[in-house]
This record gives sequence, C-alpha cells and structure tokens, in this order.
Amino acid sequence: MGTRAQVLELARSQVGAVGGERYWREAFGWSGNGYPFCAVGLSWLFEKTGTDCPYFPSTVAFDRRDLGSIGGRWVGAWDLQPGDPVSFDWDGDGGGDHVGIVETRYGAGSYRTVEFNVSGRVDYRYRSASDGILGGIRPRYEEEEVTDSDIQKIAEKVWAYRIDYRNGIDDSPHTANARSRLGYIDYITHTILRKLDEIISLLKGEPERAKAPEDAS
Repeated sequence: MGTRAQVLELARSQVGAVGGERYWREAFGWSGNGYPFCAVGLSWLFEKTGTDCPYFPSTVAFDRRDLGSIGGRWVGAWDLQPGDPVSFDWDGDGGGDHVGIVETRYGAGSYRTVEFNVSGRVDYRYRSASDGILGGIRPRYEEEEVTDSDIQKIAEKVWAYRIDYRNGIDDSPHTANARSRLGYIDYITHTILRKLDEIISLLKGEPERAKAPEDAS
C-alpha cells in the first residue's frame, strides 16, 4: 500500500509533462489520444504507488453522485489534506468537471494542487474552496513513520514538557527506537491515560484533604 509521501513525490515529478497518452496506456491499456486525462492521471498515480483510493481507477471526475463508491472517505472542500484527490464543478450544476490532487494545504480551504490535463499538460494550480471545489476523497494511505521529533511535539502540546526517555518515563514496551506509528500511538495513549488517572485521583483527593481538619476536631 502506498504512502502519502510516495504519491505526492510521484505527482510532483510529473509537473511539466505534456500529453496524457502515457497515463492512458499504463493505467488503462489504451492510447487515449486526444481524450481528457485529469482523472486518468490520478488513477495512474494510485496504481503506480499501490495506493487504495475509493472510486479510482476512473477516467472521469467524481462528485456526490459517486458517494456510493466513495463511502465514508468523502472530504469537504474546506478540510482537504495533501494527498487527497479533489473534484471541481466549473459550471455549478453539481457535477464533477475536473480533478486534481492536493499537494500543499495553506489553511482551511486554501490549497496548491497538482493537476493533470491543464491545457494539455501537468501543472500546479492554486485553489480555494470558493473556486468550485465540490470536495475530495481521503485515500487509505499506509501509515507513515513518526519520528522522535514528532512525538516530542505531541508531548509538548499535551503536557507542556518533552519526554525524557533517560529518566524512566518511557515505561511502555515501545522504546525510543520503536518508531512505528502504531507503537507510538499505543505508547502515547497509555501515557495519557496514566496522566488522566493521576489527575482524577488528585481531584478526588482534594475534598478529603479539605475535610481532614474537621474530622480531626
């Protein structure tokens, strides 16, 4: 299964390519000479990287009429992330007229995309949710590695301090060298639960300490 990084790297490598014959031929076994290739290009990306993306492979743009095949992977126009295919409705009839893939997210509803078949070539475009974006699809990407730096950022956000492995805080079976995402999520989840237990215990203990002097008298 492909990763988000692999798909985006391949998409960027195609910017500047002219014509869609290669994508038609390698994704569908047909030259497709003269036919649109925006959706074909995305189909090619996902096939080459082994990525599972609902609705694809396809030769046409998607829209809400395709929710049956897209299922719960539909993403709203304001919530797209890099690696999400995005569909555009140019004429306002609710139908998909063109597709691309989000390459960079600048904020809610603001993106840079890689799009196949832009004046017959592959190119970057800057798009916003108000540019006729219907929505997008969230592919089933392979989970990617999380580094120690990522975990430290999470720790700082959650507890306002960094994790010090040398002081025995890492008492889970997942050590600093266990870099798989699931391992780290398991570690973080258990650590958060322990912290919550400590907080709950403190909160429960406060009334008891407050009553102690009265009981003593």
